[in-house]
Amino acid sequence: MLRRVASFDNPRHAVYAALGAGLFLAVIAMLAWLELLRRSPRLRHSLHVDREGLPVLEEAAPPPSSTPEAKP
Repeated sequence: MLRRVASFDNPRHAVYAALGAGLFLAVIAMLAWLELLRRSPRLRHSLHVDREGLPVLEEAAPPPSSTPEAKP
């Protein structure tokens, strides 16, 4: 059968290769997530973020007081 074995002479090189592949895939996943946020207004609204993925900080209205204020 077909058998392919990848081996590294130095185990440290294998660790570097794994870290490099992980970093590469993390960057690709981040770019895909940002593209999804740019294209999906419904997702941005659900997560309360803008097109760049930053949180939307809306000014909260002061809660209505339970007692009406007297007007002069």
